[in-house]
Amino acid sequence: MPYFLIIEAKPSGILALRSSPQSKMRSAFRYPTLTSLIGAISYPLFHVKGLRREVIDGDRCSVEMLKNLFKTVAVKVEGNPVIYGSILRINRIYRKDVESAITSLPMSIMYGEMDFKIKIAYIFNDEILDNSEYTIKDFERAGWGIVRIGSRESVVSVEDVVTGKSEIKEGNEVETEYSFEFKNISDYDGRSLLQAVVDWREELTNYTNAKKMIIVYPFGRVKVFGDLRFIDANGEVILL
Repeated sequence: MPYFLIIEAKPSGILALRSSPQSKMRSAFRYPTLTSLIGAISYPLFHVKGLRREVIDGDRCSVEMLKNLFKTVAVKVEGNPVIYGSILRINRIYRKDVESAITSLPMSIMYGEMDFKIKIAYIFNDEILDNSEYTIKDFERAGWGIVRIGSRESVVSVEDVVTGKSEIKEGNEVETEYSFEFKNISDYDGRSLLQAVVDWREELTNYTNAKKMIIVYPFGRVKVFGDLRFIDANGEVILL
């Protein structure tokens, strides 16, 4: 019966989650990537423990130290962000000469009358968590400490944090609003966006050649079919 942690956050209006390899000229992701979600909670968690390194062992990301604690990570976005790339003129002074250039800053915009919300679900490997230096209480505290998802422009305000335990269930058909991997399912019914993101289960180093996984981001509720394993976390269905 794994622990779950559900975090509800309100975005400030911008999600700057740029496609890898990292570059401000690359197109932005429309929805948060799974590595961004793990990174979002790792920063306040490490801060509590006094560990603020972003890189370990050369070019490996410090999030490597956390990822085995998770059975899965998923996200639900209420609202449909729009990809937008503003054109910016930049100036700099180099050796007393003023240089000018034009650049773009792709991002997902979440403005308008819609009350956008982002709900993040972390499902834990209990046995590994119990043998780690962290507790579910540490993650609950860290959840309240999330201030951004992805790049520094992606400021969020955490509105609610819920923890608990739930049994792993099996079935041939479930309905969910949370993201899930487009793998080991036979089909799904509903509107969604498929997005190729870095596989968080692989070694997290240079993203240029990182292995990718396809994630389905539902627009509302979708029906998923197959030999499924899932949990019901306070009425929120999350596929494993």
